[in-house]
Amino acid sequence: KHIQLANPEFARVRGYTVDEVLKLSISDLFIPAERPRLLEQIRIAHEKGHHIFESIHLRKDGSTFPVMINVTSVKNENGEVLYRVVNVQDISERKAAEKAIQDSHAILQSILDNSPYLIWLKDTAGRFIAINQAFLRSTGRQDMDEVLGKRDADLWPEHLANKYQEDDDKVIASHKQIMLEEQALDQGRPVWMETFKTPVFDAHDKLLGITGFAHDITDALTGLPNRVLLSDRLTQLLTHARCSKEHLAVLFMDLDLFKPVNDTYGHDIGDLLLKEVAQRLLACIRESDTAARIGGDEFCIL
Repeated sequence: KHIQLANPEFARVRGYTVDEVLKLSISDLFIPAERPRLLEQIRIAHEKGHHIFESIHLRKDGSTFPVMINVTSVKNENGEVLYRVVNVQDISERKAAEKAIQDSHAILQSILDNSPYLIWLKDTAGRFIAINQAFLRSTGRQDMDEVLGKRDADLWPEHLANKYQEDDDKVIASHKQIMLEEQALDQGRPVWMETFKTPVFDAHDKLLGITGFAHDITDALTGLPNRVLLSDRLTQLLTHARCSKEHLAVLFMDLDLFKPVNDTYGHDIGDLLLKEVAQRLLACIRESDTAARIGGDEFCIL
């Protein structure tokens, strides 16, 4: 339990002379909270012959610093431990760097969690490696660990999981961002989402994964895309049409005599009528078309 030999550097780092170190017991080097654990570390070193562990050392002035301790037990031919050779490395810089990384991660997570967007990051195998609170809520799960490491197939119905995987494959193949208006589930509720999926690269341009941003663009009553999406979608289609010298069709409609329905039967019945109109519109357009409710009894199809 006592130090038989120490080099000058070992003593200097702790604020002692070599002679002073040789008068100390092993436990004197450790903070009190670490001393009970020390016996277990010595036992492991005895059994295995070699052991590495981290701890916290005391200096002569009472200050502390983190250390990496490498212990080798030297035994005689009968297997009895004669003494232990201990190499102790000051890991203050490494610990400071680790804390800085943890702090930056905490700051980034706080920023993400305060965003109204659903935000996620997947690796190239499709596993979620980072999400924010908005995304977690959308899955209906309570804890990050229920989502991290999982794939879309573990979280969503098969038809949605397959669609999301197809979109991811497009991003991976093209190395380019895509924007989608797609049906999704938010805590089990069908919604329309505007989604951006972007490839993520390292400093050497190696693809690391895909990050996604999405927000709900659903008209609360009918479940159709709302005016905001319609405007954005129309702008994009017009730009594409001009570049490719193609045409697009815009169909605007409202309901005749909708006010008398509300006045005669009440707004609840009027709402049911709007929902039924929305379902009929969806039933007679293609997947590539957009049907939106732009307000009141007004609808638009692109």
